[in-house]
Amino acid sequence: MTQAAPRPIQKLKPLAGCMALLVFGSQGAWAQTAAPAPLGPFSIKASYAVQNDSNIFRSSSNAMSEQTGVTTLGLGFVTNQGLQKLEANISAVNSKYQTYDYLNYTAANYDAAWRWAVSPQWTGNLITSRAETQNSFANVQNISQRNLRTTTATGLDTTYTLQGAWSVVAGIVTNKQVNDQAVLGADDYSSSTGDLGVQYNFSSGSTLTYRANFTNGSYLNRTVPNGLLADDGFKELANDLRLHWAFAGASSADVYATAIHRTHPVYATRNYDGVNTGAILNWALSGKTGVVLSATHTLAAYETVNTNYSTTDTVSVAPVWQVSPKIALRLLAQWSQIGYQGSPTSAPALDRKDQQKDTTLSLVWTPTQQWNLGASFQKSSRSSNLIGQDYDANVLGLTATFTF
Repeated sequence: MTQAAPRPIQKLKPLAGCMALLVFGSQGAWAQTAAPAPLGPFSIKASYAVQNDSNIFRSSSNAMSEQTGVTTLGLGFVTNQGLQKLEANISAVNSKYQTYDYLNYTAANYDAAWRWAVSPQWTGNLITSRAETQNSFANVQNISQRNLRTTTATGLDTTYTLQGAWSVVAGIVTNKQVNDQAVLGADDYSSSTGDLGVQYNFSSGSTLTYRANFTNGSYLNRTVPNGLLADDGFKELANDLRLHWAFAGASSADVYATAIHRTHPVYATRNYDGVNTGAILNWALSGKTGVVLSATHTLAAYETVNTNYSTTDTVSVAPVWQVSPKIALRLLAQWSQIGYQGSPTSAPALDRKDQQKDTTLSLVWTPTQQWNLGASFQKSSRSSNLIGQDYDANVLGLTATFTF
């Protein structure tokens, strides 16, 4: 009942809200019309987004539509002091539901970073973040109550460049996830992860990095023993190898493989091993067009009565067309196949299989340095061999952001 143990990360990225995902949805690197650059060390950002969802609760039989308005007010700060850079953002996000107003909430989110450097050879990041969002109703069993998820993370990483092409990399990160109410396969947890590795830096800008990651985690609000064979902790060892290949121009490719060994102190039948793999091509076709192609295979803890983990195979295509210096058109098409594996008892595993499809078309217009306007349409569906888990949903989103 927990997500996969969080991985050590070189840079902690704050979780974006669902409307930002819809409007700026492409994963591509061609974000010329992204949020306007701040005009000084301090910036204030105000935005309003409206979303019409044809199946808010992701129901297989009784789709109910809903309109949601999201108002965001944020304060940003950034400054460079010699080799040091400080960044901070804090925001209040108010979400109001037109029909199901018991879902209304106001979130206080933040992220801050100190990009520190002792010398050009010794650099690092100290980053912290908090994000509060509504859980996807695709995985929430009780839709009569609001179910927010709060995630916090704090991390420190460092890179020390040796003579020649080699660097030493290390880091530590703590994560915590808390839900208002139970989410199937995603219990509350906290974890600490440390990593140590080496990186080879090619003269072309490409890198080859190996890291050994060790995670120690605790499930919150659990007691053992229990009839569900749900452990109160876990440990995970991961050996991670990544290649970042920089091509001529703005194109690049990333390939990775991560061998995972996960253990539990009380219920060893929850243990599992596997390999996460992925390949991502960031292809700049021209100065105005580009596409990101990706294929990934991911294992994640998913503890229920008759499953231990999930496997997700995902293929995505995300083209971007910079129509003009102020207008960008983006498409994100993603296909996933999810399987639920393992069993904590001698009984057969659930053998549930889902297929999920998500397609988002978005248009972003930046008429001035301060204004950013967007419109998007998303079509999402899931089919499953488990009765009652299918759904179809269409989501229309509009947003306006003003930065000053």
